Amino acid sequence: MNRVLVRSILLAIVAGLLVAGAIWLRSRPQGLPLADFPAVDSKGYIAALKETGSTYRLVSIDAKGVVRELDGGEEADDREIVWKRDGRRVIFVSNRAPNGSYQIFEWLPDRDNDPTQLTPNGAGRQNPWSTLAGLAFMYSSQGNILSTTYPQLATSRVMPPSEEQSTEDEGGEHIHQPGDAHNPIGKAWGLVSKALEGEAFAAGYKDRSGKFFVGNYTTNRGQALVIQDMDPSVDQDAFAKAPVAGETIDIAMHPTAPQAVVAVINFRYPILSAIPMEKLKPDGSVTRDFVHAVFIADLKEAKLTPIFFSQDGNQFMESPAISPDGTKVALVAKQKSGEKTTTIGLLIAPIERGGVGKADIVASGNVSEPSWSPDGEYLAFIKDGDIYTVQQSGGGEKNITQGKGKFRTPLFSPMN
Repeated sequence: MNRVLVRSILLAIVAGLLVAGAIWLRSRPQGLPLADFPAVDSKGYIAALKETGSTYRLVSIDAKGVVRELDGGEEADDREIVWKRDGRRVIFVSNRAPNGSYQIFEWLPDRDNDPTQLTPNGAGRQNPWSTLAGLAFMYSSQGNILSTTYPQLATSRVMPPSEEQSTEDEGGEHIHQPGDAHNPIGKAWGLVSKALEGEAFAAGYKDRSGKFFVGNYTTNRGQALVIQDMDPSVDQDAFAKAPVAGETIDIAMHPTAPQAVVAVINFRYPILSAIPMEKLKPDGSVTRDFVHAVFIADLKEAKLTPIFFSQDGNQFMESPAISPDGTKVALVAKQKSGEKTTTIGLLIAPIERGGVGKADIVASGNVSEPSWSPDGEYLAFIKDGDIYTVQQSGGGEKNITQGKGKFRTPLFSPMN
């Protein structure tokens, strides 16, 4: 083969690659990184927020304890973080948007780089959560739960739904089309919300199959747990269930089963008109079966099974975190005496009825915000402002930040 022919073939290959690249550049989702070369390796990393004066800054901490802090200037205020399920990105809320609104960004945690804005300027966003299948992230905005899918970054509203099946813009406004069909969930939700005296969703989640939605719904009396079948077989199943409410509700989704673990602080009846008559006292007050509790929520049946409950309110549990294999839950245990609240420690309980009775305390002291390593062998948590790790068996407690700042929300990368 002569040199002219070889050169022509090479030029044709290069031209083809350039054309393909140009087509891909024009069709790729705008705003997303072109690629992460070399591939992101976040194995053993912990993402967290570090206090910087009056604001917080997103940081990543590698397996050697090296802290990488995201740039952004004094005005940058990073909030509420979650890992993308493949561990290649940290998704977070920040006011880094050009108009200063709090939008959702993503960051490659193993290198020096700028974050990418994922949601357009406009209404503020909060409480992002990466779906268990890893194909979308959900978040709250103006009381609605929205979902944005990869890679197109197409956004739709999850809850509350409209009464008609129609497309919606990212703010939840309906774009009706001719022939829009009746949506039984939307019609039923109006009645449920009115009974709950509801106001807005603070956070929302779906099980791995996507069939069941679980939400933290703010009402004028606190927060209610809302469970919604997103694909009801009959209209009656379109009515959302609200099996419990409290001053605060904290939800952890099970990694595989249609379940959640729910911590309830200061129980309230979800619907005032549904309080059993025998619970009403002559003076108008209500007798409660418990004050604080932790439940396994069966999403198919909207049934609650207690892992822990406190009738007198002297003990309570918060910050549930479910192990990767779905068999255990980490909880922060607290003791209340009068107006004083003391943290007992970090415990691990089996996810079963009365599981706290079989729990092991794996760390003591002023602990908070546990999260699991992807292999289930370690937990990360905050203790007196530092990030610690401990074996799930309770040994090898280690301070990995050692006074390098005050941190919160430590989250292990899910990358194995």
